[in-house]
Amino acid sequence: MPRQLFFRTTRHTCIALSLTLIAMLWAGLNTKNFRIQNDLIWRGGGLEFGQDGIAYTDTFLTPNLMDKLNRQGFVIELKLEPAPIGGDAVKFILEITAEETAKPLIVWQWRNNIIAMNGNDYPNTQKNPRVSTKLNSGINNIKLIIAERTLLQLENKTRDSIVNGALKLPVIPANSIETSQYTNSRIVVGNSAQRQNSWQGIINELTIYRLTNATESNKNAKENADLVRYIFRGQGGEQVQDQSGNNYPLYTPKQPIRLKRVTFDNQWGIFNSNWNATVDIIINCVGFIPLGFLFTNLMLNLKVKFYTGIPVVLIFGFLLSFAIEFIQSWIPSRYSAIEDLVLNFVGTGLGLIVFTVISKHSNSIVDKSPYQSEG
Repeated sequence: MPRQLFFRTTRHTCIALSLTLIAMLWAGLNTKNFRIQNDLIWRGGGLEFGQDGIAYTDTFLTPNLMDKLNRQGFVIELKLEPAPIGGDAVKFILEITAEETAKPLIVWQWRNNIIAMNGNDYPNTQKNPRVSTKLNSGINNIKLIIAERTLLQLENKTRDSIVNGALKLPVIPANSIETSQYTNSRIVVGNSAQRQNSWQGIINELTIYRLTNATESNKNAKENADLVRYIFRGQGGEQVQDQSGNNYPLYTPKQPIRLKRVTFDNQWGIFNSNWNATVDIIINCVGFIPLGFLFTNLMLNLKVKFYTGIPVVLIFGFLLSFAIEFIQSWIPSRYSAIEDLVLNFVGTGLGLIVFTVISKHSNSIVDKSPYQSEG
């Protein structure tokens, strides 16, 4: 049981705890460079994405059509200039997303590599199917062919392939196909639907079409198979017309938008070893140690028995973290994750332990016992 208090009076403890809570709420709820404008710039030959820029369709394919394409095969063609190389961030070039339960099809850039995969296992700890290759400087012509096998081509040369286990459009469970909302299937360009993975490159063309037996010389057959076709050539305005004739305009609004709000996203089992992820883990844990430390001190100030105060301290830490993470899900520039909630809870517990250990071995911080009345 602790023998020493670090703050002699309840008033001093409350002041220290209040300042700590203000700092924690500011760190947890500040908007982190949130931009009030969608960061897009029209160039003569393409659309350039800046920090947090995003373009998207309202709708794309019905669940039944996506299932059919997964069986028959389809092709994604991209003409782009990659984002500057630097850092370990996951930068979404293209995302085709559907319901929360379906794994999106993602084409993304990491350093000078382009990667295509399903789901969010970015460090590939689960060894799911993916294809990747290094990008060239300047304009790249990329073709992702998805059928019984998956091919990734750069400048018409196959650079990577999956023989067993092709990539797929988002697979919606069979029991939800009839009730699924048509508007839940969409294309997102230059970012993720949550606006957490911005790509700062230039896109010139994007085409998605059914896989056919058409040869390069049979151009009309390929055009008839187009699902969407966007040509980004200095159009300006707030949408890019779909040249395929299927009427899936790509919206480029002036104000940024978060298309999918995720509360308590679960990333357990997907360990990301980059430095930013490590720092984030440390901050989420260490940041709640002062709360556990000071709230334990307050419990003893209030003459609450130590073992009775333990669950009170832990519950308070959990509820505070829960509130912060929930509110973060409504802030476009923040990210709500269940692992943050757990790390905050652990940090609160560590603060309680640190207080207990240090106070038991302290001989000179205060002279007053926690069980004496305040004079």
